[in-house]
Amino acid sequence: MSIRFIMSNYQLTSSDKIHIECSKIGPNDDTIYDLVFFKSISYESIKSITFGPNVKIIDPCALKGCESLESVTFGLNIQTIHPFTFSMCTSLKSVTFGPNIQEIYHDAFNGCTSLESVIFGPNVKTIGDSAFEGCTSLKSVTIGDSVEAIHPYAFWKCSSLESVTIGNSLKTINEGVFGLCTSLENVTIGDAVETIGSEAFVYCTSLKSVVTGPNIETIDENAFVGCTSLNITSTFSIECLNTLFLFIQQIFKQIN
Repeated sequence: MSIRFIMSNYQLTSSDKIHIECSKIGPNDDTIYDLVFFKSISYESIKSITFGPNVKIIDPCALKGCESLESVTFGLNIQTIHPFTFSMCTSLKSVTFGPNIQEIYHDAFNGCTSLESVIFGPNVKTIGDSAFEGCTSLKSVTIGDSVEAIHPYAFWKCSSLESVTIGNSLKTINEGVFGLCTSLENVTIGDAVETIGSEAFVYCTSLKSVVTGPNIETIDENAFVGCTSLNITSTFSIECLNTLFLFIQQIFKQIN
């Protein structure tokens, strides 16, 4: 069953919060709703949701634990995905973000174990703590040039993740962002990245290749702990040579 939420005859103000009061939609229900702001719902049979162009806000935890939900498409006017909104939606396979989404808050998709594909819109700026933690079916991630911050543990324990590409606006790869991504093999880091934080890639045991840009200044000594297959290709600046030397020492200690 696919349900499209639209709002054709209701005018929102900035403070309005419209609630869907139904707790369950039956298997033959194909109603098109014109009240579209979610506060707390527990539908048992929704598989696909498309948010209409007038939906502006989805409350935290609104669809948390909606176990049948498989796909989500966001409308033009949603700018923020709030905490835990889709966490533990264990059947969710694909997410397509609208062009105006700017922030994905902490734990928004935490524990979505079937999530295979995430397509970030062109204006996403922030990915919150643990936003995609434990998305164990996610295979690839491309972080576009619009992204300025990825908070700690954002992709922690995405154990099927094989490749990561980071755009040219991110300056810091924070603590544990890609830790325990045990299938991760290739990482391409954008030119703006200056710092790779503690445990950023900890125990990525399949990691073979990391390509960085010219502005790397600091690599935490624990950034790549347990990455025993690692090879780094980088255009390091002179200022970074001491950091690089210490990092290489740390890698050799792991091997030996």
